[in-house]
Amino acid sequence: MANPNRDCWSDFYWRAYSKPDHVESGTSIPSIPSRRPNIHCCGGGREVAHKQLTNPLTPEHIIEIRGIYRSLINERTFFQGFPTSPAWIRWRYLDGDASTMATVQFGDAPTISIHQEAFDYPNPVLLRGLIHHEMLHLYHGANEGHGAMFRESERSWIPFHHYRREKKRFYRMVSELAVGMREYSYRCSKCERILHQQTPLSPDSACSNCCKAFNNGKWCESYTLIRVGHATP
Repeated sequence: MANPNRDCWSDFYWRAYSKPDHVESGTSIPSIPSRRPNIHCCGGGREVAHKQLTNPLTPEHIIEIRGIYRSLINERTFFQGFPTSPAWIRWRYLDGDASTMATVQFGDAPTISIHQEAFDYPNPVLLRGLIHHEMLHLYHGANEGHGAMFRESERSWIPFHHYRREKKRFYRMVSELAVGMREYSYRCSKCERILHQQTPLSPDSACSNCCKAFNNGKWCESYTLIRVGHATP
């Protein structure tokens, strides 16, 4: 039975008084365990339908993905039910200079989007960790999200702590590159994440990560975003 439609959050912020993006369910892949839900959004949702893929990977990066994917399905028991080829997943780059690192979406076929700079990052554990993270979402399904079972399975990966360190470094690098490219910069008063926007946010906007982690996904003034920069033309 298809899962009902659900709302998805942005990875980095919750815009006060506005609805999250809407994601539409699709058909499941027979070779994946049947308990897998049809929807997952990590890093902000978009309406998902089987349409022409935008920002597809280069052949060189497809080959790189293939090697990482096959290594992970041999390495982790979670992925033993997955097809041996990654071709059942649509792979693409994230749009523009997004600060999000990777996302997964379901439609007629699941789509994994990866930050293009991750392919050039000098430590390969970053790209492996991003792909591992999104593949775990495919395994656990949308209803689990970043819940306890997801976190436990991700942390059981041997290189997890190494990946987390490199992920933080990569995020700082991407954030620094984005400064001056977007007009408005905001910092979460709790987790200190930086968000770059082309248009100003509502003064009541709050960090979605902190709202979800510490207040059951509800807006809280303790996690409001602080304006930290306005780039000059």
